[in-house]
Amino acid sequence: MTYRPALELLENISKKLRLQILTLVPSQGSDTRVDFGLRDFLSLQENYDQLFRDKLLLARPNTIYRLRDEFSCNYLYLVLPGEGRHTVLIAGPYITFSIRHEDFLEQAERYGVPPWLHKRVEDYFLNLPVIQDASVLINLFSAFGETIWGGADRFEIIDVDHELDFP
Repeated sequence: MTYRPALELLENISKKLRLQILTLVPSQGSDTRVDFGLRDFLSLQENYDQLFRDKLLLARPNTIYRLRDEFSCNYLYLVLPGEGRHTVLIAGPYITFSIRHEDFLEQAERYGVPPWLHKRVEDYFLNLPVIQDASVLINLFSAFGETIWGGADRFEIIDVDHELDFP
């Protein structure tokens, strides 16, 4: 893995931002919950599998994906080159705005979050890193992409949305 120093730098910067970075092999599954268990305590396991297994399995080489899910959580992910299996590097979740209690209550009602889960879900969002200027992360990941793929013209950045139909 010739890009090990660049990956270590990316991981160190991410720690400073309180941003989780994971390396996964989606076909093997994982006990690590990329979303810190949000979909588990909302009983959305099928949604978790669609998002963090199926989408990651479809990821193409030389592509950085910028994902925003239905809960306004953001992730960046890419397929690492030269690995024996389809290995994905994923960063997130993070949000791009501070959560206010009033806004949370409005969204919780919109998404049908039961009142007994309000505190737990609100605490979840209050503990996510807030990165208001996401261009910093895009530039960081672009520099990483240039390093591992050999230049800015060797990869693309794609925006992906993940939506759920709520009642």
